[in-house]
Amino acid sequence: MSSDYLRTPSLVAEPLRLDHLAFLVSLHSDATTMATNGGIRTPQQTEQYLEINLRHWREHGFGLWIFRDQATGEPVGRGGPRYVILEDRREVEVAYTVHACFWGRGYATEMGRLSLAVAAKHGLVNLVAFTLPENKRSRRVMEKIGFKYGREILHLGLTMVLYAQNVTSEA
Repeated sequence: MSSDYLRTPSLVAEPLRLDHLAFLVSLHSDATTMATNGGIRTPQQTEQYLEINLRHWREHGFGLWIFRDQATGEPVGRGGPRYVILEDRREVEVAYTVHACFWGRGYATEMGRLSLAVAAKHGLVNLVAFTLPENKRSRRVMEKIGFKYGREILHLGLTMVLYAQNVTSEA
């Protein structure tokens, strides 16, 4: 296994690659999963999403990871720190999406904690996370990993709740 891979108690994380497209298409076409992510995406939209996020890795040296169950190797979701534009400001988002068939296993919390560690390694502070107001599971994850509710925002035409965390990197 490459040294680029990271582990949580239950998951293995690998940096996003082109060969993750099939999994992302499956994830983004699942109506239950994507109901909490603004709706399903077409394969073409997912391909654009992958290209944007691979460019993010090339430009910044960090970004989204694909997370796999350690026991089975099955991909369960995507997540990681990445730059986003919110209200005309560049922010560092701690993102995570778990396929609905894996909800309730604590994976999102593990993904969020690993994302915080990656962000700290890169000296990233003033982190944000956001979701739809009715997504109580995601809001609970944000709180578990130390984020505090901030306010409602409009992002991509949707009302979202914004959470924030100020992390200081250890020297």
